[in-house]
Amino acid sequence: MAGLSLVLLIFISGVAAWLLWASPTTNRQLASLGAVEVAIEKLPPGAKPDTGPLGAPDKAPAVGALVELPVLQPPPVPKLDVTPVGPQRKTADATPAATPGTTPPAGTPPAPGTNAPATTTPGATAPGTPPGTTTVNVPTMSNAAPEALKTVTAPLPPAPVAELTEQSPAGPLPKIGADGRAPWRVYSRPADPAEKRPRVAIVVTGLGLANEASMTALKLAPEATLAFAPFVDRLKFWVEDARKAGHEVLLSVPMEPTSYPKDDPGPQTLLTSSTETDNSTRLLSMLSRASGYVGIINSAGSRFQGDSGAMKPVLTQLRQRGLLYLELRTATQSASPPIVQALGLPYASVDRVLDSPATRVAVDTALAELEATARQKGFAIGVIGPHPIALERLQAWFGTLAQKGIVAVPVSAVATASGAGPVASTN
Repeated sequence: MAGLSLVLLIFISGVAAWLLWASPTTNRQLASLGAVEVAIEKLPPGAKPDTGPLGAPDKAPAVGALVELPVLQPPPVPKLDVTPVGPQRKTADATPAATPGTTPPAGTPPAPGTNAPATTTPGATAPGTPPGTTTVNVPTMSNAAPEALKTVTAPLPPAPVAELTEQSPAGPLPKIGADGRAPWRVYSRPADPAEKRPRVAIVVTGLGLANEASMTALKLAPEATLAFAPFVDRLKFWVEDARKAGHEVLLSVPMEPTSYPKDDPGPQTLLTSSTETDNSTRLLSMLSRASGYVGIINSAGSRFQGDSGAMKPVLTQLRQRGLLYLELRTATQSASPPIVQALGLPYASVDRVLDSPATRVAVDTALAELEATARQKGFAIGVIGPHPIALERLQAWFGTLAQKGIVAVPVSAVATASGAGPVASTN
């Protein structure tokens, strides 16, 4: 009889264990509590155990003791109070510490910090933390731009200035003020006239034609001068946005190339075959489409630049309106230098095209050559188109100039008036 009772006891224990294993509810309890206790209590003599769901035999067990089936219990999971290392930063870019079980607001950037390893302080708790909480200090990571790409950007003053604006049938046009102030100075980006380091001016041309490329150019270091095509949509707003980003602005005026009309640089192109009046009308039409620029740069013009009869009226108009002329020489022989000398027109000539071709190696090489030119003569001017690779290399290059002892300046800072040398821009 004792043997039968032992068998029955073992059978009941096995059934109970199987039920506990099979029940989803019990499984969840196992996961949360980490232990199972199966107890078979001693029954009085003659009492019958209940039959379980599987129909356990209706026989009384033998006298026995409590049987406990132990299960290994995992250590309790500590509550986490995540706080950033070091003192809290009370700035706009500070991010609140994350708390387990919560989700940070959408769009919240990582808080600035360091990549120091996490530290755990057993038993240490932040004020107001429930007893028994373990505090884990998690390092925050910075998403700031590399030091080389950081730049302080201040918007240029709003334009136009009423005293420097003429209302014409074509629209508002720049003019020299009654007090002698010229738009090329007033609308320029300030530069230090006492600067002794080699200076480099960069002009990005062809802007306004493609939105994405133009938006990328706006994000360049503010020392870059931006040149917009005068016939594009939203020209006024492009110029305003460029000035808000701290950039000095030029207009790219199309001039007749030797391959014209096969190669047409755009609407309102200045032509050697047109009359002085026609070219003047076209020029004023382009100048009236925006305000706040310091002058013009030619787009194409290999034929027009070499014709002194065609160039002189255009340069005279610029001089009368207080603008500068940046010449990208495409002609074998330019007619401009003696004319600007006689007029006293603020003038500069491009030293290097930086994106021909627009490859990473070619742009880097051209920028290095421009640096050498600046060291040799004190300043240099380079132009570059809005190609993605070219703009990427240009922005990286801006970040290297300080360690090279070179300073980036707007083009107005190296323009020459009446052959008297570079004239620093002042507001």
